[in-house]
Amino acid sequence: MDIEPSGQIVMVTGSINAGKTTFCQYAVHTARKTGIRVAGLLSRGVWSQGQKVGVTIENLSTGVRWPFAHSQQTFPGPSFGRFSFSQQTIDQANNYLNDLRTIIIDLLIIDEIGPLECTQGEGLQAVWPLLAGGQYRTAIITVRPRLIPVLQERCGTAIKGVLSAENSTQQQLWDDYLRLTSFQGRDA
Repeated sequence: MDIEPSGQIVMVTGSINAGKTTFCQYAVHTARKTGIRVAGLLSRGVWSQGQKVGVTIENLSTGVRWPFAHSQQTFPGPSFGRFSFSQQTIDQANNYLNDLRTIIIDLLIIDEIGPLECTQGEGLQAVWPLLAGGQYRTAIITVRPRLIPVLQERCGTAIKGVLSAENSTQQQLWDDYLRLTSFQGRDA
């Protein structure tokens, strides 16, 4: 399924701990300071003794966080690698993403589209119709480098660029995002 551009998509990529989520947090804060409507999902790592043991997902419209994945406890839902995923959180997040299809959004954040969505047909599958038919002006999507070809195939011409979080500051990434999308905010 190719995605017809609803808005402009910028992918942010990098290895684990490269700063993808930190940039998304920066983008949300920077955009909201200027009155830009932001919605979507933010994935936050859960760390124990310097090792990532889980992930929570934050609903950017409400601020509610849901437990999404964990390596040291079993959730009823799909698994990938050492992580099991909460089917309840997947369902809640998919319902939220489906609701976003009818809301005008200046900046859509999806942190992140991973193997569940790209290669297993599980996880946050509502992201695909949202990207295809949502009412967003621009989107920032985080993705691991090896999954870039999948997103490029699925999203086609909607993708305006790929930014690397490796060795970049949040301000540099924000400036590059603005340059790629010519995004001026709500009144542009």
